[in-house]
Amino acid sequence: MFKHPLLRFFSSLKLAVVLILSLAFVLAIGTGLESVYGTRAVKAFVYGTPWFAGLLFLLAVSLTTAALSRYPWKRHQTGFVCTHIGIIVLIIGAFFTSHYGVDGNLPVREGTYGTEVILNELVLTIENNERREMEIMIPEAPREKTGNLQEIKFDGATLTMDRFLPRVSVEREVQESPVAGVGAPAIQVTLANSRFKVTEWLVQKDASVPAEINLGPAVMSFEAARDEGSFLKGGGKRAPEKDPGTIVLTRNGKSHRARIVDALKGWMKMGDGLTLKAEKYFAYASVEKNQLVSKSDEPLNPAVTLLVRDASGNEEKHTIFALYPEFATMHKSHQSSATQVLGVSLKMVAKNARRANARGSLRFASVGDKLLFSTSTESSGYASNGVVKVGTSIPTGWMDLQFNVEKWIPQAVEARVPRYVDKVAGSDAGFVAAAHFKFRAPGRPEEEFWLYEGSEHVLPFTKNVVSAVLHRRTLGLPFQIQLDKFTIHHDPGTEKAAGYESQVTVRGEPGNQSARISMNEPLQYGGYTFYQASYQLQEGEAPISVFSVNFDPGRMVKYAGSLFLCLGILLMFYMNPHYWNVLLGAQRLSQKPFVGRGEPK
Repeated sequence: MFKHPLLRFFSSLKLAVVLILSLAFVLAIGTGLESVYGTRAVKAFVYGTPWFAGLLFLLAVSLTTAALSRYPWKRHQTGFVCTHIGIIVLIIGAFFTSHYGVDGNLPVREGTYGTEVILNELVLTIENNERREMEIMIPEAPREKTGNLQEIKFDGATLTMDRFLPRVSVEREVQESPVAGVGAPAIQVTLANSRFKVTEWLVQKDASVPAEINLGPAVMSFEAARDEGSFLKGGGKRAPEKDPGTIVLTRNGKSHRARIVDALKGWMKMGDGLTLKAEKYFAYASVEKNQLVSKSDEPLNPAVTLLVRDASGNEEKHTIFALYPEFATMHKSHQSSATQVLGVSLKMVAKNARRANARGSLRFASVGDKLLFSTSTESSGYASNGVVKVGTSIPTGWMDLQFNVEKWIPQAVEARVPRYVDKVAGSDAGFVAAAHFKFRAPGRPEEEFWLYEGSEHVLPFTKNVVSAVLHRRTLGLPFQIQLDKFTIHHDPGTEKAAGYESQVTVRGEPGNQSARISMNEPLQYGGYTFYQASYQLQEGEAPISVFSVNFDPGRMVKYAGSLFLCLGILLMFYMNPHYWNVLLGAQRLSQKPFVGRGEPK
């Protein structure tokens, strides 16, 4: 037993109990906060804080002094000592992992290589056209923070962060253009009846192409008409669709496109050794007498039948519907076994496709200082037309629907605005961080702007241009990961991913190494472990495979601590004389005969 009062305090059982209960309480609070605010928030608020590290350090000091206070140790204390050593070693391993480990993501596009791991730390990078960089750590928080959070001075200017949002979804907002002559006409329309209500923006970015949106019970469009008479005279009749659309063929994560009008002329090369030919196009597909026919030229249910052939001559026949991409499309295989599957998924994209139960269309047009409307139904054609008065409800003439033009902005611009998400139900991976800044420079008016995680804002100066970028900190790998091929395995007859894997080449000093990374088979190289985390697909572009990267220098230390902890617990049971006395005493009693009233003889 120590004589010094400080050592006696740290080795006391009371302190150990208080520390263990405090740690259990903090872990419980952290688990609750993670379920409400997400993983990043709880790491910034609990697990990554100095006070949490201090709590673990105090526990390690208490365990060490408690073990040393019983030195020299006796034989029956072996389990006690091993248990304390195991917990101390675990804390040391956690320290190495927390301070020197790497946990991030590595996105790599097929055919390219990646070397930059995206970490969790949020930073603001300032750079000018002379390539001088300044990197400032942005402390995160579980909830919204306001005030003078960060002030950065450079080149005589001041950049102040006065608001931080840890989780936002970035939404589109249409605003009146602050610059005369810049912008596009836009209207905000509400369409509603007793069972249905929706509000949407229509922004006419191209004067030659109407802005259009399909809402199910109605198709709304906004255009620039030549004159009032021609628009109102046309009523609501829609001309037959001249372009039936395109076919998107996906195989092994790569997408290829073909226009239906071209595919109807004959076989087309689609890449990956595949060719495609469309047999027939149906604008309004319907089954009559077990045959697929087109009831009209209106694109109310577009469909197309086609053949897909590989380099070996194997063919598959498919029927795909623009409005029902989830339908199983393959009918049968030709010139091959009945079970032959080419492993393709097909999608039909029709610009003006709409279901047969779409009851009507609602058209708007701007002519000078007037806003006109015209409604129509699929069955009867013309319904009504006239001049729109902003803020007034007007009946459409079908489905008891009324429309109301809430706003009309002759010159509008679209802006990205943050929608703050205070609490999350599960993972926070779908949200990004956002920060609001004020920028002041000599001779220039004050400017305010939002920066979203992964976005950039340019700040013009007199002599140079400065850009501010909000992003996650990156770490360069000492080698390269090249993605040779990314493959997705789909559930039969659907586009749902059943699994995915990446064939990669690691380029390092010992030499190149080929490997396969799948959901259950990580790659270990140079002390790093690469897991197949997710992927990103975009039509017409090579797929991106996202790897989760982990480097844990404390892993073996934590393994050793766990081994010591388990060994100590076993030894405490094995060498505890009280345990064996109770066990052997019960055994002797069970072997003695009982007489009389049950008293042992």
